[in-house]
Amino acid sequence: MRRLIGCFGLLVLLLAPAVCAADSYDFIMPFGFVSTGTVTRLDNNALCYPNPFRPGTENVTIAYHIVPDQVVKIYIIDLTGSVIKTFTADSANKGPDGYSQATWDGQTAYGNLVANGVYLVKIVANNKSACSTKLMAVR
Repeated sequence: MRRLIGCFGLLVLLLAPAVCAADSYDFIMPFGFVSTGTVTRLDNNALCYPNPFRPGTENVTIAYHIVPDQVVKIYIIDLTGSVIKTFTADSANKGPDGYSQATWDGQTAYGNLVANGVYLVKIVANNKSACSTKLMAVR
């Protein structure tokens, strides 16, 4: 199996409730693929791997580079803007590469596995937005 590594763009088509062609909007959301064996620095010092990941069969590692000794909250947000999972992490838990890490099992706050799709990972340190990245779930 060949793994894709790099930055890509996902074209998303949003349709109005009436599903009328005149009320549709296109936008491109950039995201990246990172292999599980490589930690590659992406824009804004945050990354997720493996990306894409399989909810229920593998955990995703969220790695971020933030000054130590800060209160860090990580928000997982779906494309509708709803926060589906929030957890607190530790910025002092640095790995050998200098990145702090947290893991997510692909479950929502209610214990359900997330659906296929793109999710935004927003990292907040000391109540200020620090960085964000995208994550893709594929079952």
